[in-house]
Amino acid sequence: MTAAPPTTLRSMTGLGRGRASQNGVGFVAEVRTVNHRSLEVKVRLPHGLSGLEGRVTAVVRKHVQRGRVDVRLDLTEGGSTLLAPRVDTAAAQATVETLRALGNKLGLYGDLTMHDLVLLLDRIQVQDPPPDLESVGTVVDAALTAAMEDLDTMRRTEGAALHQDMLARVEMLDGLRARLLARAPAAVAESNARLRARVVELAAGVAVDPARLAAECALLADRTDTAEELTRLAGHLDHVRALLRG
Repeated sequence: MTAAPPTTLRSMTGLGRGRASQNGVGFVAEVRTVNHRSLEVKVRLPHGLSGLEGRVTAVVRKHVQRGRVDVRLDLTEGGSTLLAPRVDTAAAQATVETLRALGNKLGLYGDLTMHDLVLLLDRIQVQDPPPDLESVGTVVDAALTAAMEDLDTMRRTEGAALHQDMLARVEMLDGLRARLLARAPAAVAESNARLRARVVELAAGVAVDPARLAAECALLADRTDTAEELTRLAGHLDHVRALLRG
């Protein structure tokens, strides 16, 4: 018996990628999922765009209900403009002049270099520009949605393969169950025959009470009877089939 593949069966593991660009700003999104008892979302964003984490998480929750989801977003274009630092030029010039004057006064030789200025970044008020999160978020949404759709395609493909594999295993187990059920009467008779032969062997010619031997055979037959277990197994397999049908 072959069940139609369910429309909602998905693998818990998958990988999806998506790209989007708008107004000179581009992002690539990568999403990875693995099994987890609840939904756990981990987001990695470019420096300066941490304010988009809540937005990214909300998009993920629309597509995934359970599992650990790792999301990474990288700028592919527009990063130099979007996240370029602003330098207080006046403060930098004043700092350089002050240090030069101090060097002359103390009789110190040498001049300042770019390396020296980098060490004084906090003095010249380097600041990250406040990006327009709404416009950037639109591009992020598009890239992430494309990645989630790609992820869903992969999860569905793997889910279909898992469906066929699990269904084949159910049918294999059911076949073994049917063979055991058909073999059960003979197995009981063989167990009784082995018991009688063993008793005769151990008795070594001593008379054996037939009633006692019959009672022991009945007890052995009850202990080796697997009808109840095989019936429960049939119910479990039917339940798995129903789940696989969705």
